[in-house]
Amino acid sequence: MKLTELLNQRGIFVNVSGAGSHVPRVESAIRIIKERVRGHIAVLPFRLSFSLLVWLVYYCVGRINLVPTSSLTVPIPPRELLTGRKVNFKKDLKLSFGDYVEVIEQQSTNKMNPRSRGCIALMPTGNVQGTWNFLALDTGKVISRDNWVRLPMPDMVINALNTRAQAESIKVMDDPTFSVEGRAVELELESASEFLLMIK
Repeated sequence: MKLTELLNQRGIFVNVSGAGSHVPRVESAIRIIKERVRGHIAVLPFRLSFSLLVWLVYYCVGRINLVPTSSLTVPIPPRELLTGRKVNFKKDLKLSFGDYVEVIEQQSTNKMNPRSRGCIALMPTGNVQGTWNFLALDTGKVISRDNWVRLPMPDMVINALNTRAQAESIKVMDDPTFSVEGRAVELELESASEFLLMIK
């Protein structure tokens, strides 16, 4: 309730709907997110692990917020309205979810430690510098870096990611079914051109 009061103070009216009632605008937004997630899963060269599915959803929502919507009164993307920053192609759109990169590790000594490490791109952090979150393949941890080189994904990395996905107890299917209140929600693509528009 405190969040509702805070939003009301800022001029945002919160309308809580009852259980089982439909809110078409919200359902449409959820459908678009699901379609984008499915589109990305279809083109990934590896099987997506459940732990990476969350990052993919964040990535898709972030990309959707870079595009102006017809529901806004001004033709400005939601992210720009919120942050005041315009989209910068060289920083915001340089990578895509699932890209293989070698991140550059800054060295303060002259030791023979590796100067880079293999990672999978997850999503941008949203800062001005263009920092991205990556899954470090050697440790399995999420790291943030500013400098990287995008490379073709080696078969060894694809096999390692497939093994990681297979080892998790919750599996992500090629066409995951999303559920709302325990009911499965199926979405189908109208055409191949619609699919290509979704993943752009």
